[in-house]
Amino acid sequence: MASTVFSKLALFLTLLSLTPSTVNASWRMVANTIVTGRVDPLINPNAVSGHVHDYAGGSNFGVTYDHDDMRSSSCSSVEIPEDKSGYWSPAVYYHVRDGSYKLLKSSYMVYYLHRGSNIKAFPKGFRMIAGSAVKNTVDPNDPASAAINYHCLGGGDGETLQFPEQYCPQGVRVQILFPSCWNGNDITSANFKDHVRYPVDGKEGNTCPDGFGTRLITLFLEHIIYMDGIDWYPGSLTLANGDSCGWSSHADFAMGWDPAILQQAVDQCTDSQANLDACDLLRNMKNSGSAAQCQPVKYLPLEDVGFYGTIPQLLGNNQQWGCGATKATTGSSNTPPLVAPYSVLANGWSEHGCIDEGDPYTNAMNGDKLVDNSMSPRTCVAYCDGKGFSMAAVASGDTCFCANTLEHNASMNLVDFGKCLMPCAGSHYEWCGGGRNLRLYTKTGEASVDSSYNYPPAGARLSQVYTSNGSSVPVVAPPTTGSTGTTTSTGSNDGNTSSDGNTVYGPSNPPKCSRRALSRKRRSILKRHARKHGFH
Repeated sequence: MASTVFSKLALFLTLLSLTPSTVNASWRMVANTIVTGRVDPLINPNAVSGHVHDYAGGSNFGVTYDHDDMRSSSCSSVEIPEDKSGYWSPAVYYHVRDGSYKLLKSSYMVYYLHRGSNIKAFPKGFRMIAGSAVKNTVDPNDPASAAINYHCLGGGDGETLQFPEQYCPQGVRVQILFPSCWNGNDITSANFKDHVRYPVDGKEGNTCPDGFGTRLITLFLEHIIYMDGIDWYPGSLTLANGDSCGWSSHADFAMGWDPAILQQAVDQCTDSQANLDACDLLRNMKNSGSAAQCQPVKYLPLEDVGFYGTIPQLLGNNQQWGCGATKATTGSSNTPPLVAPYSVLANGWSEHGCIDEGDPYTNAMNGDKLVDNSMSPRTCVAYCDGKGFSMAAVASGDTCFCANTLEHNASMNLVDFGKCLMPCAGSHYEWCGGGRNLRLYTKTGEASVDSSYNYPPAGARLSQVYTSNGSSVPVVAPPTTGSTGTTTSTGSNDGNTSSDGNTVYGPSNPPKCSRRALSRKRRSILKRHARKHGFH
């Protein structure tokens, strides 16, 4: 992602196959999914939403939306850090033949397209939704229906209005075009739709309907769903709301740009190939490394959405439906607490960083060892603390080492954290060392820590928080909705310690971030998709 996403040759070949309206593009941005959970601040503010969404955008995403709060995000998972907007769409699951559900990984490509004339940026606080979560009909002649479709990557040509009826080797691209004709007055509406319309001459047309004459920059999302490791069969894909046809796909947008800067981009970034690097304004802002490491900081639901394996049913008690069937009324559903997404270490422990293990074919730490398919930094630290050791380290994704000293020429010298980016077996978004590198934790005062070292995020993107006794509970009471509808809390999630003295990473005490620790696999996949499949 640090280099240009699309090669010139791929762009040229792509443009040969595009219609004139598609060629009239502006810019596109890679965006990483950083939250997968039942969160929807538009439809379900201050509450757990009805189904799981994949989210990309500013780090302050949570159960409420406020433009100024989004603007204060410490980072964005979009490669232009100035864009702290929120983009989210239903997660997609694979319905396993045994009846369980497997969460499919995802990422986004975000397009800002010039359609029409006298184009305006989204105003401050602007929000809108494309599509409907209960839609059970489709009309290809209706711009709103045609605006949401699917493309099978590596396994077929053309677009379909429902899930492709075949296996897609390189994934399914869910394509969502938002309305671009605005009434010029309201930054949102009760259903997040009535203040905007699609053009009357087609979803990407030039003529807006009466009363909606202000033309906004056209927002287009590609929600890329990866189908790795599944035994596909007809009807095996389902949206998180239970729709196995795909007609009810939808997406939400919550404005997070500085409107003045966005208007500059609208005016200046008009490359016909949608090449981000062709615009000086945005090229100078681009920071793919920061986007790859961005982590959420707001309260999120405490539940497993499928990171650890299959789940027995779709969260929110969503039953399967679709292709003309009416969505069943959701029955009783659990309401998990909302918790801060940062890990809590046992009292007195802190992270040292990534170190080399020393001599080959030896272990640097030989006090005790634990291999566990639920491994996380919290698990390891709690284990070693309970055994009376002053050092704990995770490695190889599932292994914990305990000791009081390092052996075999291992040292406390810190190395690039990129060597410790093996995902934890029991915590999908946390990192548990490498094959010959340890992610080391020590009791406070037990080791000299290099204060100049840039630590990566120590918390998980997964909606989970840990305590020293091994339980998974909120550090403080979750937010509740008071009689005025405002968010209140019986505690503060900005404190540096929990009630029992544990270290808590939060907005006022965030782990520092190493910009070098990039996700090379994700970057390679996105580049390959972009080169091979072009726009849409």
